[in-house]
Amino acid sequence: MSLHKYLIISLLLLFSNLTFLQAQAFEAGAALGFNMSQIDGDALFGFRRIGFTVGPTVNINLSENAILNNTEQSNRKPTVKDKSQVSFGILFSQLGSARGKYDGPGDFDKIRINYVEVPLIYRLKDWKGEYENKEYYRLGFEAGLTYGRLINFRAIGIGGDDITDLQNFNTNAFNINFGATYFINPKLGVHAHWSKQLNDLDNDAGQMVNRYINVMLYYYL
Repeated sequence: MSLHKYLIISLLLLFSNLTFLQAQAFEAGAALGFNMSQIDGDALFGFRRIGFTVGPTVNINLSENAILNNTEQSNRKPTVKDKSQVSFGILFSQLGSARGKYDGPGDFDKIRINYVEVPLIYRLKDWKGEYENKEYYRLGFEAGLTYGRLINFRAIGIGGDDITDLQNFNTNAFNINFGATYFINPKLGVHAHWSKQLNDLDNDAGQMVNRYINVMLYYYL
């Protein structure tokens, strides 16, 4: 799947369900940011490969207040709600690795891998704040899993030659994530998480896994 097709499909899915999402215990939004990544097992060290990540995201509010109807919500005094959430998304995400000045001999000079990622995250919020006379939680602590589907990749050898066709990379990636989000206000959040792949990246060589640090902005409608 090409990038432009992925973005078009993701946006259509998001906006086609926007009316429903706003009426229920959901928050629909978008994420935009970047990854600092490396691949354990490729003899290249450091989070030197920079790639971007973008896509729609949805929060499912698990608190009691989230399931009240509109009339009940309007009759309640503004207060903190939605302390517990499940979050998921459909993200285009670039990972890989790149050779540094002090890296030793090895097969690779750089690797670029493009995924469609589907994160499933549990978030627990704390630290009360106030925005436009309404309370909210500023900080969310998060843990979860991400499924990644390989779109394409490119591998360059230490001599500068293209060795993509010599690699047998796994089309499926399963990652574990730990992170946090600081909410500037109820609609805007600054997010970071650490992620590591649980299964092998290379079907032949084995012992190669993606590992990365993600930083991005959340915006909720």
